[in-house]
Amino acid sequence: MPDKNVSHNNQKKIAAINDYSGFGRCSIAVELPVISAMKIQCCPMPTSIFSNHTGFDSFYFKDFTENMPPYMAEWKKLNLKFDGIVTGFLGSHNQIAIVEEFFKNFKNLFSLDFIIQRICCYILYLFQFFA
Repeated sequence: MPDKNVSHNNQKKIAAINDYSGFGRCSIAVELPVISAMKIQCCPMPTSIFSNHTGFDSFYFKDFTENMPPYMAEWKKLNLKFDGIVTGFLGSHNQIAIVEEFFKNFKNLFSLDFIIQRICCYILYLFQFFA
């Protein structure tokens, strides 16, 4: 049984709340390696699962909304705090409300969520052209 007094908040972490696309350069599939390359732990929380991104004529889509609160509850049990929170594809008003709750529960006083989000978006934008 793990020691409940161990802190999981020693390493810099960013929560990446976004969809996961199995094919196509977007979403968590792109965020995770970029954030990891910055020596920051990327902690993805999927909002939905796509076989490929929506730029194609056809794709499989699985809504993850009902799974987000219990997923978040497990992180809350671990008392996780994030140095940044990045959001991406949110497919419903319910997901927006869940992400608002996520910010209330996990944002620490020093979270640079909006700044980090803009920096990551810019890095991801550049990554598309130079990768």
